[in-house]
Amino acid sequence: MLRKRSGLLVAIAAAGAVLLTACSPSNVSQAGTTATSDLLRGLSFVSGTALEHHAPAHTGDFALQAGRPSTPAAQKWVQLSAAKSGSLDPVVVNGQGFTLYRFDKDTSNPPGSTCQGNCAVTWPPVVIAPHGKVFVQGVDPSTVGIVNRPDGTHQLTIAGHPVYRFSKDLQPGETNGQGVAGTWFGVRPDGGKAVEAPAVAVGRAPSARPSAAPATATYDFRAGFSDRAGSQRVGGDAGSCQHVTAAPDGSLDFVSGTLTLHSGAGCSGASWVVDGNVSDLAAIGFGGRFASVYVGDDDTTRPAADAVLDDDADFAGSGSQGVSGPVGSCQNLSHPAVASSVQAEGRLTLWSGHGCTGRSVVIDGKVSRLAALGFDNKTAAVSFS
Repeated sequence: MLRKRSGLLVAIAAAGAVLLTACSPSNVSQAGTTATSDLLRGLSFVSGTALEHHAPAHTGDFALQAGRPSTPAAQKWVQLSAAKSGSLDPVVVNGQGFTLYRFDKDTSNPPGSTCQGNCAVTWPPVVIAPHGKVFVQGVDPSTVGIVNRPDGTHQLTIAGHPVYRFSKDLQPGETNGQGVAGTWFGVRPDGGKAVEAPAVAVGRAPSARPSAAPATATYDFRAGFSDRAGSQRVGGDAGSCQHVTAAPDGSLDFVSGTLTLHSGAGCSGASWVVDGNVSDLAAIGFGGRFASVYVGDDDTTRPAADAVLDDDADFAGSGSQGVSGPVGSCQNLSHPAVASSVQAEGRLTLWSGHGCTGRSVVIDGKVSRLAALGFDNKTAAVSFS
């Protein structure tokens, strides 16, 4: 796994009070450097995500409430990750996948924030406590700095630009703050202004089976539908693509509609269609690989021609049975209701009843534990389509 390394944040400044509609660089006040330098020496960088390093639940970004200011628990650590949010690519997001922003009326050399009072309610600053951790993923730690705010909190900067959330972003991946008043923009990993990616840069192959219906699910950051490490609401309107925070062993609960999981940003890379709960994403090969989600059936996996169904989970044990057939065919199993794992290359559908009737689940490759899909010892037939 990625190793921890400590580093000194090297930007020092403070801010003056001003409202959102009356911000000006002349309002920026400078602070003494001794106390700030001591604070910086107590902070550390951790390469990778908070989930990868098992950050405690209900701390850091996991403790933030959408649209609300930071709390003491939330200030224990902050995550800065390069990602794609909406049409912004790249842009920095926090540990929950919320877009982070910069303000044109702030100063970057020296760093200073002019967003105070009501402005800071609308645009909560990204703040960190003394001796806190900064998880970085795709953001150079040498560009990360800090400014002291008049209320005594310590705001992170990227390339000198103070960083904020937007109170009207209520779901991860939203970018409602982009372009507000012509002065607020998503912040890039290098501190610049995030811009909309060209339509051709999304990287998602056209769907062969688009869905016309919205879909939602709760993405828990632990297997077994546990939200102890936090959770994220995913989904939305049909055809939309949403960034998610990768978890080593997450799960999907309360699935409504059809979602396509993708291993790459922008709904690219390997994919897997789900239309029901998944208690362990690792069982379908998506543990730590779930990077984005497409609302609808966006899978381009070819139909499988054959499969091996094992009697035990994780492809173990001596009992197994093979099945094969042409595309569009239905094949009954000679030994129904005993399979606990499946080995296949491509898409197929498992059925609980002979003749491909009853309950069904679509799989797009190997499944090490059918129990994670609620289909352990239930398969009676397979269709290749």
